[in-house]
Amino acid sequence: EQLIIPKLFEIHSGNKTLEKCGCNIVNVNGLALKHFLEIIKNGYFIRCAVITDRDQGTRATDLKNTYESGNTVIKVLISTQTTFEKDLIEVNKSGIGKETLFDALCKTKPTNGLQLRTSTSTSDINVEKFFNEIKEYKSEFAFDLLEILKDGTKSIMIPQYIKDGFDHILI
Repeated sequence: EQLIIPKLFEIHSGNKTLEKCGCNIVNVNGLALKHFLEIIKNGYFIRCAVITDRDQGTRATDLKNTYESGNTVIKVLISTQTTFEKDLIEVNKSGIGKETLFDALCKTKPTNGLQLRTSTSTSDINVEKFFNEIKEYKSEFAFDLLEILKDGTKSIMIPQYIKDGFDHILI
C-alpha cells in the first residue's frame, strides 16, 4: 500500500502530490498508531486519515469508534474487503482498470498472469483468484502497478474509502 497510495493520491487529486499538499504517509503497522493518534487528538490538530484493512478483527472498528467520536481531524477509513488489494481488485474487476491490473500481474508473474488473463477473457476478474496470485508478491505487484501507472497511458479506479481519506486531508 505504501508504494501505491501516493500514485493513487495523484490520480484522485488531479496530479497534486502528497508532498505538495504537505502530507506524509506514516506506516506504523499498528505498533505506534495509537500513540500518533493520541498526539493528534490531544492538541496537534492536523488532518489525519488512517487507512486500515478490515482483516484486523475488531481493531479497525475500535480505532474508528475511539478516534472519530467528537473529533473532526482524524478519520479512520476501513477497507470494504479484508485487504486493500482485494478492494483495489474489486473496483477494477472490469473495464480499463481490469487491463491495468492484468498488465501489472503479467509483469509480476508472467506465466500465471497470462493464464489468468486468458481464462478471464471477457468476464470480470474473480477477486479471490486474482488475489491468490499476488498475496505472496504484494510488494512486487505494487511496484509493477506503479510502473505501469507512471507513464500516464493506463488508469485505475480507486476504492471509495481511499478516496474519502484523500478528500479528508485535502479539505
